[in-house]
Amino acid sequence: MGQGPALTQSATRELHDLMAVQGFYLSLLQEHTGHEIPVPSEVNGPAATAGQKKALIGALQCWLSLLDLAITPLMLRDALKSSTTRATAEALTRYLVQKGSAMESDRDKVDLVTTFLYRECRPARELAACHAAESLRQEAEDFVEELLRILDTPPPELAKEHQHLVQEFGFFAQEVEDLRYFDEITDSELVRRVRDTKACFGSSFYHPLVLANVAVYNAFFGVRFDELFRAATAEIKKFAAKLLDDGSSELSRLSGDVIVRDLAEVEDKKILEQEYGRAREDFNRISKLKKFVDSRRRSARPQPRPASQPHYESETQRAMVLTPLDVQDQEGLLRNVEEMIRAFLEAAGERVSTVVPMRHGNLTLTATEVECFRGNLRGERSFRADFANNIRRLVALNARMTTEMVEYWAKKKTTYLWKPHADALAYLLSAANQTILNSQQVVKVAVERGLTEKVKGINASVVKLNTQMKTVAEALQM
Repeated sequence: MGQGPALTQSATRELHDLMAVQGFYLSLLQEHTGHEIPVPSEVNGPAATAGQKKALIGALQCWLSLLDLAITPLMLRDALKSSTTRATAEALTRYLVQKGSAMESDRDKVDLVTTFLYRECRPARELAACHAAESLRQEAEDFVEELLRILDTPPPELAKEHQHLVQEFGFFAQEVEDLRYFDEITDSELVRRVRDTKACFGSSFYHPLVLANVAVYNAFFGVRFDELFRAATAEIKKFAAKLLDDGSSELSRLSGDVIVRDLAEVEDKKILEQEYGRAREDFNRISKLKKFVDSRRRSARPQPRPASQPHYESETQRAMVLTPLDVQDQEGLLRNVEEMIRAFLEAAGERVSTVVPMRHGNLTLTATEVECFRGNLRGERSFRADFANNIRRLVALNARMTTEMVEYWAKKKTTYLWKPHADALAYLLSAANQTILNSQQVVKVAVERGLTEKVKGINASVVKLNTQMKTVAEALQM
């Protein structure tokens, strides 16, 4: 009697993957429990015929679904750091992607495993040399090819909204690249925001394009995180050593519950070996200590005076009293300008354009301004978002003044038609003065973080707006 049709090549590989994952899971559980794990007879039965192999595949799938509940992402992460082979990681990736579970723990597992595979391709020393803004997209494109080889199955088409969402990891990487101090990571809530973005993909998270971008970002973030953490702990220890050299006791209280010994006994290596979730309390403590050290050092330094900006005002502006509805209308027009510029640049796609056609001529943007309009940071709470919002506001004010100036001069000789435009210009001058004051605060933060290019970018936008403001103020005085 025949054995029936042979098992297909893909089914044979699936069986091998399931058995490899089972072996990995069982060894992991045995290590944590200290004893062998009883295995159902269904997954130990004979598998000589194609029918028996299909039955074994079904039994293994059910069995592994149970084991998945016992294997936590923390256990998996520790195993990946010790003795997991590349072959096992590839089998685990295929298993998790094919499973396509909506469970957060399974999403975290495939996140960890694909990041492990990417790190196998790119050693840490190479990752450290990468510049996020320049390389993340190319790195992800290269790793997609590797994932497609591993999965050996054509992926479904990724939804358009998820294609746009993938691009967020490029912006996250840029934010990571801009970080200069460890406490900025906790203050910006970067880890939470990235995690929230990952959850937005749903089942599309298992798509090779998403996994590739996530893995590249994770690896880049990990290298930068370790660098900033070690720099922070080194600064803390250095400060503690100086206090002890100056005669302070280890039990000397510095502020609140902070004593010198807290600073001197920071164990960076031990903390970094832990998983982020476990070490979160330690990370927050280090962030708090670093802020304390920085505040003590800043208080010992003379504070430079902020550079003053010209303040433009007109007789019309001083006499003008706008109603709340008028202010609402003006702010609405500013938002419309921002949206129009953003939509134009989005429609341009990959084609870089620094000239935006407006109602009364063209608006020329700097490279920094283009980047700020292209990025989708709505609702984000971070320095990166504050910087982009400030730049867009400066550009919108400049554009609105240009439009209103044309209308104002066109109607200057009429009896009353010029008045609404003069009022609008006066309001824009007031709003611009306040926005430039806000820019000074953004520049101050950028200087503290060593973000030279961002300082240059915002100063260039401020200079353009100041030139326009001067023209408007002179026109309203005539």
